[in-house]
Amino acid sequence: MNYVKPAVSINAEHTVNEAITWTVVALAAVIAAGGYAAWCTANGANFQGSYNVDDKSVAIGCIYP
Repeated sequence: MNYVKPAVSINAEHTVNEAITWTVVALAAVIAAGGYAAWCTANGANFQGSYNVDDKSVAIGCIYP
């Protein structure tokens, strides 16, 4: 049995500032979606959210019964 040294490949470099920026954006999005979900529930609707990785899109909304 031969030893094969593990290798790591990196597709793109990211700076610390980019990581912080995207973390803040993600947290703001979660807080906004949570507020919207609470508003839907308070108005008698159901909150629904979805995302599409291929299109890089997110959809959120209220569904009234």
